[in-house]
Amino acid sequence: MHSTVGNVAGQEQCFGQANSIRVSARHDFIDAAVAGTALPQLGACEACIEDASQSTTCRQKRQKCQADSECAALADCLQEGGGEACINQYAKGIGPYLDVFECGCADTCATQCAGQTACADVSKCGVAFNRATYNTCIETSCCAEADAAAADGLGYVCLGAPTTAGCATNAKYQAFDACSKLNCDTKKGSSSGSTSSSGTPEEEEQPEEEAPSEEPSTTKKANKDEGGCSVSTTGAQTSERSPAALLVAICAGMAIRSRRRRA
Repeated sequence: MHSTVGNVAGQEQCFGQANSIRVSARHDFIDAAVAGTALPQLGACEACIEDASQSTTCRQKRQKCQADSECAALADCLQEGGGEACINQYAKGIGPYLDVFECGCADTCATQCAGQTACADVSKCGVAFNRATYNTCIETSCCAEADAAAADGLGYVCLGAPTTAGCATNAKYQAFDACSKLNCDTKKGSSSGSTSSSGTPEEEEQPEEEAPSEEPSTTKKANKDEGGCSVSTTGAQTSERSPAALLVAICAGMAIRSRRRRA
């Protein structure tokens, strides 16, 4: 394990925020050092992400998670290797938890990391939706509202399950919902005349059919055992918001933060 203490002023007394990661994510750095070869260098994006954890923006998000009972409990549960059970038990902690791990890519390093592989799995507005036209509309017209809702414990749950108790009075979700209805409701349905994998046209969606809920996509991918997170997709549910899929999303964020440090 490799550990650091974030509070420089309190390091002598070992006070402050401690961060621990598995060194398996830095094998390329360690192997190169042992072999005496040239050490790998970080690009501008990865270097920025390394520094972002101590930025004011990311530090405030981390403190917000620590102060939130669901987010803090989720972090502790995942640290203990609870896996999917943690997702089920602390669902309202997922949004704030992901917000911490996506901070570098989405906030402090957005310019340096635009189009970079290191941040390819991070959603522009805190959450991504399955239908491309609807997702594009949200990114264009309601990004701030989506991002705020996704970072909120209950708000994140409401994005995928709007009938959940409390959603009707959750200010951040309601702000997103109002923006979505005003600007993007016409983008929810499937495109007519689409083609199936067999090459035959699919049936057009009937007007009377209810459009599917704007369920956020969590099909992010992570390498196994990065950032202290182990993922097995064998037998995983196909639902975009299944515990397995959410765990992959969280582990993807953890993997982003487990990039090798600069030499």
